[in-house]
Amino acid sequence: QDLLVQSSKDKLLTAARAFADRLSDATSDIAADIKFIETLPLTLQVIEHAPGPASDNPEQRQLEQVFASLLAARPEYAQIRLIDAANHGKELVRVDRDLAGIKIVTGRQLQEKGHFPYVFETVRLPAGQLYISEINLNRELGSHLGFGKPTIRVATTTQSRTHKQAVIVINVNLDGLFKHIHNDLPANSNALLT
Repeated sequence: QDLLVQSSKDKLLTAARAFADRLSDATSDIAADIKFIETLPLTLQVIEHAPGPASDNPEQRQLEQVFASLLAARPEYAQIRLIDAANHGKELVRVDRDLAGIKIVTGRQLQEKGHFPYVFETVRLPAGQLYISEINLNRELGSHLGFGKPTIRVATTTQSRTHKQAVIVINVNLDGLFKHIHNDLPANSNALLT
């Protein structure tokens, strides 16, 4: 009996370590994607020209396509946004994962997000640091496939050469992330993240 118990403990510990490693790798990938967006000259140009009508900003259109490509490559991402740190946290660029696929949100559908912790808490962080939200159910309007799903938001700030500041936010659907990570666990194991 002791041998069976010890064997089970060893298997569980190995599975937990594998899960932790995969979760750490996934978090590193998200951080790398945020860093990629942060350092794009295109991102800095969009921040520099904010706020302005989206229809006459070709840089904004191009950045939307970059976000759409990232969403296509990362099925666990529900949404990617660039949010103006001023102007009540107005979204400058937003791309969602929708029932029909990937949706670029424009014009009057862009919302003010300055009252959410992932905006006002991120703005307070030193440059280069990441904000990772608590796990919660996404209740934001217009979040489409992410609505009602367990979500974390990973964010950082960036600023243009004239010191205009913006927040980059990636919403990660934990159901999708867990499904991706769970492939390495034994079939009879379930994961719980707290």
